[in-house]
Amino acid sequence: RAELTNRIDRTILTGATAAFTSPNYPSFYQEGVNNCWQKTPALGSAVKLSFSAFNVGYDIGNFGWQNLNQAFITINPPINGTKKFWGNKLNVSTSPPANHIFRMDQRVTVCFKTQYH
Repeated sequence: RAELTNRIDRTILTGATAAFTSPNYPSFYQEGVNNCWQKTPALGSAVKLSFSAFNVGYDIGNFGWQNLNQAFITINPPINGTKKFWGNKLNVSTSPPANHIFRMDQRVTVCFKTQYH
């Protein structure tokens, strides 16, 4: 059995707009992934985080939510007090909002993580 490493792949997003997807998108992602994307706004500006789709780690089954491979994202600073999100659609209690504007001059980090099961 493999061990989860502490290695984090971090990407600094530059430019006025930047897009990112989970590793291997649109194919399935692997276990043991820890990728982060970071955006620092220009002075006097704010970061707007927008999701066009969201399907991370969980699916609805016969017995309710099932953890398919313990995948989730974290968003820092938290959105409405929450920083860990998962699910298969936007704007439900476990997933992030489709759009969120952070405070002016606030750096935003989104991390995509999968764990071994």
